[in-house]
Amino acid sequence: VEEDKQPARDLFKAVRVFDPRQLPVLSKTLTDFQAIPNITTAAGEWQIYMDVAANQELPDDVTSFWRATEDRLPKLAALAKAYIALPVSSVDVERSFSKYGSVLSPLRQSLSTDSLRAYCSVFYNQSAD
Repeated sequence: VEEDKQPARDLFKAVRVFDPRQLPVLSKTLTDFQAIPNITTAAGEWQIYMDVAANQELPDDVTSFWRATEDRLPKLAALAKAYIALPVSSVDVERSFSKYGSVLSPLRQSLSTDSLRAYCSVFYNQSAD
């Protein structure tokens, strides 16, 4: 598989910066993360983020880190929350579309919105046993 085939490759690589545990192996320069839309709006918070991540004990959960720092880093926290939920590989995306295809099959086109919601709830929360 050619690396150039995935158009969001640069974005997926760049959003790793929102995981403070990844920072030791990533660039510290904001301009290296231009693949993230609107990252420059948080330029004033960038160095604070670098300092906090380097000098603070980091929780295992990335979301907890951003909740704890959103008062000091509101713009970066907003961006982080939007991007840390991205699927990190095309396999995750393909798997999601496959599941959606199962839910929205031609046999279920006449379901009401409430019935479809209930079906989705059961479908996505069923046990793998």
